[in-house]
Amino acid sequence: MESDYPDLAQMSKDKYYQIWQNMGAALWRNLCNTTVAIVFVENGKPPVISSGTCVQLGGRYFIATCAHAIIDHPNANFMIFLAVRLDALIHIPAHPLALLSPTPIAGMNFRKDDDVAWIELDADQAVALGANFVGPERIEVRRDDVQEDCMGVMGTPGALADPKALAAGDLRLIPLYYHTVALEGAPRDARSVDSARDHFLAYPKGGNVGQNTEYVELPPAHGLSGAGVWCVHVHHEGVWTPEAAKLTAIQNAWHRDFIWLRTTRIQAWLNMIAEDIPEIASVVRSIAGAARPG
Repeated sequence: MESDYPDLAQMSKDKYYQIWQNMGAALWRNLCNTTVAIVFVENGKPPVISSGTCVQLGGRYFIATCAHAIIDHPNANFMIFLAVRLDALIHIPAHPLALLSPTPIAGMNFRKDDDVAWIELDADQAVALGANFVGPERIEVRRDDVQEDCMGVMGTPGALADPKALAAGDLRLIPLYYHTVALEGAPRDARSVDSARDHFLAYPKGGNVGQNTEYVELPPAHGLSGAGVWCVHVHHEGVWTPEAAKLTAIQNAWHRDFIWLRTTRIQAWLNMIAEDIPEIASVVRSIAGAARPG
């Protein structure tokens, strides 16, 4: 019986690229409701940008992000902004940025060795943020076949801040989604690699899919730290939608010659949550493979 769906292997290059672009644009729109910018501010210092992903586990609301921004700025206040609102050009006054009220949080912790962190919001703050907090059904761990799939990264790099707004003393960010592929193994110049924890993705300077399916040049990755890494599931059975994409890792480093990004598998973040918050450990460990071996 013939399939009702097109065979990607038989498509023309132009048609395949069009589908690739449309998938990227659809994911950009979908993940703008799940991705946040975390803006760290201290008196007299330029704001520092990090990224995060909204996750709901056991009826509690978290931002999954990296640890190093929190560790590097222990005295900073921080504010959390939903990416879709950033795209709507709601800007953040940067002078005096430190006088703005920090986002109230219910808790926070990090693991330096794995470079992962969680920030918890109470229910009222989660509602006020207006985000789509993804649940266990959109989290995927222990994927060893990602080289056969398309990966996506969604975050808020500081290099895309509006230069005119910066000149006027404001900070206005633009969220970035880009398609990529997983590298096979670790790059030679990557240090302290843990193959069970670390994944590496291509980060080509040449360009990638943008918001409106246009081809855009990738910026320096400052501010992408903490970004969600998503397995797109291009071979999803039936009709593909952005909800097929699953959160698999958290971005935490990049090669400055635009060669690769380094990520920590989401399992490390889930393990941390299970250890830090025993009340929801059973929910966390219900996600296949989330518990530590033994």
